[in-house]
Amino acid sequence: ETLKRLFNGVRGRLLDLCKIRQPKYNVAVTVAMGSHMNSIVVDDRKTAMECIKFIKMERMNFTFLPLDFIKVKPIDQTARQLGGSKKLVLDVIEFDASIEKAVVFAVGNTV
Repeated sequence: ETLKRLFNGVRGRLLDLCKIRQPKYNVAVTVAMGSHMNSIVVDDRKTAMECIKFIKMERMNFTFLPLDFIKVKPIDQTARQLGGSKKLVLDVIEFDASIEKAVVFAVGNTV
């Protein structure tokens, strides 16, 4: 919240920006996101660098996901056709389309 107040372009923690559609997927999504669930999503690399300078002074440690800089691989569409109870983690969470790159970076093709 402090970073959001101080810097334009800070979206928030990845987990806070996503809504899990059903509670039964909570553990699966948390495991799939791993260390990225607490990553801070920012609009661009410049904002990330400004935040990093600030948190170094405050002796904090965060990972940043700049939407203009992260590279993601395309989602394997065949994973969506597995059927049964198998689903892509990407399909059991809701998020704003503007942060899709960060979500895909974090969970990828995890089933």
